[in-house]
Amino acid sequence: MNKYERIYPNMTATGYLFSEDGEARAPESKANATIWDERILANIEGRLDNLQQMAHAIDIFDVNESRERENIQGTRQFQNLLEKSTWVALIYVVMRRQQRSYNKEGLRAVMAILISCERGIASEKDVLNIIGSDLFEREVAKRQVRRDEKSGSWICVG
Repeated sequence: MNKYERIYPNMTATGYLFSEDGEARAPESKANATIWDERILANIEGRLDNLQQMAHAIDIFDVNESRERENIQGTRQFQNLLEKSTWVALIYVVMRRQQRSYNKEGLRAVMAILISCERGIASEKDVLNIIGSDLFEREVAKRQVRRDEKSGSWICVG
């Protein structure tokens, strides 16, 4: 285990490969397609840490049971995320589904999508509609959200 695998244990557990100089990449990605920016590495590691902290609460929300140890801080964190940024919280549910099914490739892919949402490359609602359509439909029904025909944006009508 090299120094960077110890610094980024969640990324390592998710299958990211680290070079001796601290660059990371997903398995089977191009050798020159590396993550070298420490801010991005910290962002990914942080999101994976958040996922682990919230795992029990997400499981209870999603499937009404959990094998994970309850974490009060993680439960508060997930509840806060549901209240303040529901679409992002539901993307975390999709990430947890990938993690629960031991799908490291799927987890890394959803992580990349979450970060693209945070950077404004895609909207959380559009992404969730594709990767977690059951969650999206449940939230749309709850919120009475619809797509504006003119702009294509999602708007809350209720």
